[in-house]
Amino acid sequence: MHSMFARARIALIGGLVLGSGQGLAQEAALTPAATFPAKGRTTVRQQFHFMRHTGNGVDVSQLRLNTSATLGLDRDTSLAVRVPLVYREDLRTGTDELDTFGVDEVTLTVKRRLWQVDHGGYGSTRLAAFAGAHLPAPSGDLVALPDR
Repeated sequence: MHSMFARARIALIGGLVLGSGQGLAQEAALTPAATFPAKGRTTVRQQFHFMRHTGNGVDVSQLRLNTSATLGLDRDTSLAVRVPLVYREDLRTGTDELDTFGVDEVTLTVKRRLWQVDHGGYGSTRLAAFAGAHLPAPSGDLVALPDR
């Protein structure tokens, strides 16, 4: 099973290297941007995360692809949806390996800019409010993959 996981990691890394190009805007790696798409425009953002936990008879590896789409509703308001696709390998001492795959909790977020002051050519100060909801995974939990 680890060989499949290793191949998946290599494919993801290769896709990131080959698919990466010059960015049109800068955005923080793990937080939402302070900017908004224009009214009626949509931005799409994809992030890959690899996590691993080992110890005490546990060996859990997880690949997560977060896909976010943000729609500009007006100059100061946006609506975003984030859909995480997860593949997880769970090896525990004395038990069978459990592989799971599927869509995890979907997140909906509304962002409203309340205040902004521009500082010339070097930036701005902004205040925004967020409201959101986590929707349960469509199938309840991630789906266990059949043994190979």
